[in-house]
Amino acid sequence: MPTLDPRRLMGIGRKLAPLRDEGVLIVGSGFFSHPRTEHFAPLFVTMGAAEGELGTQRKVIDGFWMGLAKRSVQFG
Repeated sequence: MPTLDPRRLMGIGRKLAPLRDEGVLIVGSGFFSHPRTEHFAPLFVTMGAAEGELGTQRKVIDGFWMGLAKRSVQFG
């Protein structure tokens, strides 16, 4: 991640958004439940890429792993 600033990361995602129209899968990987920002910062990039479809998110995976909450969301 070039930055941990959510606004800048969403801006990067917005720039990647046209790739979705070309069939490119944009994946952000990390942990939501982890107490440090860099573990969930990739989510902001994916949110920026799917900005017009944030209301269509759905949980794909929801549960716990080694005491940490895990969740996978899909946009669009």
